[in-house]
Amino acid sequence: RRWTVTVLERRPDLSEGGRAILLQPNGLTPLERLGALGRVRERGQRLARVVFYGRNHQEVAFSDFGELRHPHPYAVEIRPQALRSALAERLAELGGQAPRLGCKLVGLVRSGDAVTGARYRDPEGREHQLEAACIVGADGPDSTVREELGIGCRRFPAPDLYLLGTVSVGGGSDELSIHCGPGYGDGVVPLGDGTYFWDRLTSENRAAVESRDLGAWQQVYERRLPPDSEVPAAVTSWEQLTLVHVRPFWAVDQIGEAVALAGDAAGVVHPHSAQGANLALEDALVLGEVLAGHTRNEPVPRRLLEAYRRSRQRRRRRFVLQSLLAAGTMDAPNGAWRAVRAANFAWSRVGPARRALLRLETGLSLRR
Repeated sequence: RRWTVTVLERRPDLSEGGRAILLQPNGLTPLERLGALGRVRERGQRLARVVFYGRNHQEVAFSDFGELRHPHPYAVEIRPQALRSALAERLAELGGQAPRLGCKLVGLVRSGDAVTGARYRDPEGREHQLEAACIVGADGPDSTVREELGIGCRRFPAPDLYLLGTVSVGGGSDELSIHCGPGYGDGVVPLGDGTYFWDRLTSENRAAVESRDLGAWQQVYERRLPPDSEVPAAVTSWEQLTLVHVRPFWAVDQIGEAVALAGDAAGVVHPHSAQGANLALEDALVLGEVLAGHTRNEPVPRRLLEAYRRSRQRRRRRFVLQSLLAAGTMDAPNGAWRAVRAANFAWSRVGPARRALLRLETGLSLRR
């Protein structure tokens, strides 16, 4: 649409280790519209099913993406750096300039109520000012853009803690497995070149993690996975693990005059819903459609961004609440939640109910 777009990326390069991203059907559709889906599929691991296992390591429930009526009835697990490189390559293919790497946003530039640009610091520490008709704050949960706008957040209870990691064993499967026990729902996900996993901290393993006793943590983790799993033994140092604090929230507003929040800057869903990146891609698509209607060389007015706010803010709030329900159901921290999990597994054995749950979890039954 003849916009000139500048991407300020605070990382010194597009790589990052330790995590992986699950792209679900509602995130694959924006990637197709952006022309990047082919690259993403080439670099990620296509997944057909999510399978839940009980404490005896027997299958107790499953979800099958192939049962969805959707152009992309599957999921893709991909490393973040692979996704970023695919998007950067598509940006270049469309004639866009490469992301400015190592550039940290330090503030916004205003003219009256409107935001007219951004101030950022380059890798050498020099400060620059960039004029813009619209600023998109996609700068994460601790968003500088959101803080500069003075937008508050609705935060939910004390955070859950998880250990995340990737190891160079396994891989190649098309099954995401969730291993359920009292107080945890631990995931093991194949990548093309290894395996991504997460492990919830409970009273059983917290002391080992806090004291960085790798052997004690492995003993607990080995009991949570099947006896033949290679994953626990493949972790040989704490440097392979990332401890994350998860505390979902949503921003009470998502726009200003000539500025919009996107992705985790607008709100964080619990990772058990595996929807963070998918919602960000949806944000990009909807915001792009809104901006396509603005042709004048002046700041994008708030009234034009209202359609984006109404659509995305409502959807994000629904997903935050839905993700909290998913977290309680999967981790089942007490008897009541374990009863909910058991009931959920029972319903998943009924085809229509299983498909309805999957459509809800993948965002296909929620209006945008």
